[in-house]
Amino acid sequence: MQKFFLNSIQYKVLKVIPNLLTIFRFFLVYPIVLFILDNNFLWAIFLYILAAITDFFDGLIARKFDLISEFGKIADPISDKTLILGALISLSLIGEIDSIMAFIILGRDVFVIVGFILASLLVKDYEVRPHFSGKLNALFLMVYLGLIIINASGFFILREIIFFLEILLIITIILSIYNYLKYPGRAVFKQIFISLSYVLLYTKTPRTCFTSSRNRFFHQLWSTIFIQRPSNSNGRRNCFGCRY
Repeated sequence: MQKFFLNSIQYKVLKVIPNLLTIFRFFLVYPIVLFILDNNFLWAIFLYILAAITDFFDGLIARKFDLISEFGKIADPISDKTLILGALISLSLIGEIDSIMAFIILGRDVFVIVGFILASLLVKDYEVRPHFSGKLNALFLMVYLGLIIINASGFFILREIIFFLEILLIITIILSIYNYLKYPGRAVFKQIFISLSYVLLYTKTPRTCFTSSRNRFFHQLWSTIFIQRPSNSNGRRNCFGCRY
């Protein structure tokens, strides 16, 4: 009984550790950005490495002890993106990162964020599926930003190493965008096509709706494939405000 009680206490403590690490990493972003903008790179790299360690251990603990929570699924990627974008933007503002490279990295993140929003709104039962290329991109980007801060702090880092990481980042960015276009990209484009088709075909008045044979064909296609409206007494599927 005592052993079970202790195990229960340990489990409750372990259960909150991943989320606490995630929250702690989120609040580290602000001082990291301030230290970078103030050219205090020693403190910046110290806090950045600390944030990277919390990113490693919160996922490790959550997976090993089966402590994955809905809060963690949302908060962990938000903390990661906030850390990476904060370091990236601040380093680009002081000229440590080339503006073109920063634009490429930011463009990929904007694409993913917009895609996630559209998928959440348009795709039924949308489920986030992290791709291996996206995980590699996050890893390379974390290392890349860390080396940039170390190099800015006075510790010499070979430019070839940073250039090699930039090549890897571009490759993983292309792969992650390609994978994202496969899912949920296809589903999003399908829903956009359906919505545009509805706007084009169903916003007309009953008198002018589907008067041509071409419009009638699209009406039949729409009703058969997408809408599946109940049939009327004449055996035709009902349209929104249309006699056909």
